[in-house]
Amino acid sequence: MKVMDSIGASIGSINATGNLEWKRTIFKSINLATVILFGTIAVPISIVGDEFIKLWIGEKYIVFCSFPLFGHKISLSLAPLIAAELYFYGINLFLAKFRVGFGLFRQLKFRPVLGMTLNLILTIVLIPYIGAAGTVVSTIAAYAFTTCIFDPIIIIKKE
Repeated sequence: MKVMDSIGASIGSINATGNLEWKRTIFKSINLATVILFGTIAVPISIVGDEFIKLWIGEKYIVFCSFPLFGHKISLSLAPLIAAELYFYGINLFLAKFRVGFGLFRQLKFRPVLGMTLNLILTIVLIPYIGAAGTVVSTIAAYAFTTCIFDPIIIIKKE
């Protein structure tokens, strides 16, 4: 969070003074750094998250979700889903800094409503099938759909 907060003012300054090619270079560079940073955080959480919980507070606190898949019941830990949610949260944080720095408030005013609606609908649909994991999966889908599709298009288009 501190890293993202520190680049906010710089993005506004780049928007006011930089040319189009420089803005795109900065956007791509910070995007790559964000993907690497949050990927580096999310992968270990996904891999050793359950082991950490087991050591920290005990094995009975590891949360599993079970869901049917092709006629078989699959049991999956929530750690990879929570790691994926953290990853998409980081990407959303990065894109939010560019939205604010470039002053793109009017262009993306309906995106939060679309994300909230998609999250709510997917949660209602998925909870009967996969339980608590449905809330995490719906949040990931809403982040991925609204943030990773709409924001980059608008940011690049309105530069």
